[in-house]
Amino acid sequence: MAKAKTNTEKLALLRRGLDNNVTDYAAVLPPDIPPDKLVRSVVLAAKANPLLLSCTRDSLFEAAMRAAMLGLEIGAGGCWFVPYKNSDTGQYVAQIQTDYRGEIKLALQHPDLASIQATNVYEGEDCRIKSGTVNSIEHEQRIDIERTDEKITATYAVAYFNNAAPPQFVLLSREQVEKTRQSSRGKDAMMWAKWWGEGARKTAIRRLCKTLPKSTKLQWAHLAESLAEQGVQGNVPGLDDWKPTVTAEECDDA
Repeated sequence: MAKAKTNTEKLALLRRGLDNNVTDYAAVLPPDIPPDKLVRSVVLAAKANPLLLSCTRDSLFEAAMRAAMLGLEIGAGGCWFVPYKNSDTGQYVAQIQTDYRGEIKLALQHPDLASIQATNVYEGEDCRIKSGTVNSIEHEQRIDIERTDEKITATYAVAYFNNAAPPQFVLLSREQVEKTRQSSRGKDAMMWAKWWGEGARKTAIRRLCKTLPKSTKLQWAHLAESLAEQGVQGNVPGLDDWKPTVTAEECDDA
């Protein structure tokens, strides 16, 4: 029986495989994300969440390519790597999950959208929707209160357009955000565990995006996450066409 690899050995093999495929990553990455930064961020993600080292290495290579194709940084700034169990094989596979910054970046690639903002409301603040011939949302922010994740009472997202169309918005209570989180297979992912407020912002943006025109890459990201929730891997045309030039098995034989 082969000796089980330590996490240090798994990280070394992961780094080798990423380096062997780095030319492919470089071909699709935007200029502001160097290939070596992508490789480092994948390794750091696996160090921070050792369950990722239980994922198939090829799925980690493919998740890195998804992040590269979407032009998102891995970590608190675009997307996270999340381990999911494949419903067909029973193996853990790595999937990417956008954060609220990644959602905004991809959404704004549609030419009709000018900007999107997402804001949390805290205990002691007044936030209300005014309806009528012109709908609006009013939020009186305060700086003299405790602004921690535990004190968030609601979250809203607003989209502004490049044409004369009025802004669109959604307002979600904390209970609505939490209900969405609890229904997700990634409810205990690092984004939620450490930065609940950022997860709340993403939830509001994702709800708002249901009514907005979507860029191609935002459609890719949403479909990939939807499939991951169903335990399905690698079925997004355009995003999942790539397979590792050097597979994990080939790395082991090198």
